[in-house]
Amino acid sequence: MKFPANLIEKARDIHSDRPKYCFRLDKVGASGLKVPIRVNGFVLLGNVNVYTSLPDNRRGVDLSRQNSVVYQVANSARSLEEFVILSAEELLDVIPYSDAAEVSVEVDIPQDEANAFGSYRTMISSFISRADKRKNRTRVELVGITACPCTQELIRTYLADIGESTSIPATHTQRSIGILDITLKEDHISHRDLAAIVEESMSSPTRTLTKRPEEASLVMLSLFNPKLAEDVVREMLFLLLERFPRIPDDAYVISSVRSLESVHKHDIYVERSAFVGDLRRELEGSKRP
Repeated sequence: MKFPANLIEKARDIHSDRPKYCFRLDKVGASGLKVPIRVNGFVLLGNVNVYTSLPDNRRGVDLSRQNSVVYQVANSARSLEEFVILSAEELLDVIPYSDAAEVSVEVDIPQDEANAFGSYRTMISSFISRADKRKNRTRVELVGITACPCTQELIRTYLADIGESTSIPATHTQRSIGILDITLKEDHISHRDLAAIVEESMSSPTRTLTKRPEEASLVMLSLFNPKLAEDVVREMLFLLLERFPRIPDDAYVISSVRSLESVHKHDIYVERSAFVGDLRRELEGSKRP
């Protein structure tokens, strides 16, 4: 049954009513929209959140207008970054009573064949206000391997004590989830560059398609490059500063690792969050004698 069009015009628009309690709302919109987006020749299904602010004198937002915007922009956007920026800008055009808009997309990005068909997860968002306040956020999450240097040193000491020696002492390894999250006023940082930093900071990468020689290579690489979860978080921060020397001091960074421990019944978690300017000062201070 189709609702009669003439009755729609007669019905009161509840959304435009004055609310019982007149508070401004920061975010109103749809969470978890499934939107197909083109990324590097692939059509990926993105998990999209779309929000606009709501003034204190309006009861509700026009949700269908919001949703229409992101599906329309997805047809022409050439990148994830362009998708969120153009969507947020368009929302302010079609929702005139809102003074701010935010759009985010989360999607798994395929890696190339050299990475044996692996992937990493990225979340990209853009916040824009009518006062021209902007926040562009890029977050990547990638799985790698960490090998424990502490246990390796104990095994090395034990072998030396009993007269044995080896150039690659054993230790426990585990899959570790690294996250690098950057928010800044300027353009988004490349999610591929951030994913490369996370992967390089691990003891070794993980791969999807491997045969025994490749598996042995990954294990040997991790044993030659043992790292604590703390080491990985610090290395991600260092590589970020090294590879993006022009990133502004007021950019905000979150670097974290969750180590899915193989010898414990719990995980290990490490995190550092700070403004880039503070990280630069810490790094310079550590170089002084």
